[in-house]
Amino acid sequence: NNLGWGINRLIGGTRGLHLVQLDKSSTGLSNSWFYNWAQVLPGALRQYRPDLVIIFLGANDQQSMTVNGHSQPFSTPAWQAAYEQNVRTIVGDATRSGAYVTWVGLPIMGPYGYNLGAQYLNSLYQRVVPTFAGATFVPTYSLLALHGAFSSTLPLNGFNQVARSPDGIHLSVAGEDFLATYVISQLRNLYHVRLVPHGAVVRTS
Repeated sequence: NNLGWGINRLIGGTRGLHLVQLDKSSTGLSNSWFYNWAQVLPGALRQYRPDLVIIFLGANDQQSMTVNGHSQPFSTPAWQAAYEQNVRTIVGDATRSGAYVTWVGLPIMGPYGYNLGAQYLNSLYQRVVPTFAGATFVPTYSLLALHGAFSSTLPLNGFNQVARSPDGIHLSVAGEDFLATYVISQLRNLYHVRLVPHGAVVRTS
């Protein structure tokens, strides 16, 4: 949700650009019992025929997953193999439809254990996503860090602003726009398109 809202605010009115925001709260790739992206995405690809699919998942994925009828704890070998296959399914469906894929990695997190999990998930995305032609992994872990550590505030547009929610996981509006500004700049560089964000938020120190 956070990244989609930021991108919509910054470039949603761009002429010739049609944004479709398909986010759904509390979903990911390890809780298909709640919402199954592998089942939902193919229909969306046929309906919208996107040139680009931006994926920002993982914040809800540090939980057990049912694999071959058995519950597998987060990060165990069986869990990892199944999760990586879910990533391959999502990226493979998108690229086979003719779309490019930009997978945005998770930012640094506040809770210590949760942050370790985010780093682990990022390592999986970084390994799997680029194996598909037309798919790119964009890391953001260090982007939202301050001196290499988590900080709820960041120097943005000349002021020290709250960038994260009190839970240390989600983003504030300023944090959303900061992340979106960065992702938009990456899209410009990757795909050589003219995207000018209105109300860009950048680091100032």
